[in-house]
Amino acid sequence: MGLIVGLVCWIKFPYQVYIEARRKVALRRIEEAEEYLRQHGREDVVEDIWEKHIHRMEQKNSYDN
Repeated sequence: MGLIVGLVCWIKFPYQVYIEARRKVALRRIEEAEEYLRQHGREDVVEDIWEKHIHRMEQKNSYDN
């Protein structure tokens, strides 16, 4: 019985370490992103795609006059 439990633990342990490491990396990335947003505020938020399109069309129309 001890041999079976030992084999199961031997096989399961690397996967548990891997899953825990991935979880920590994901949490760290989320925290870094939140910190970046706090530092830079809303100024760096990318404009909506339609706002970009309208801006380009206005620039293009100014050359057509």
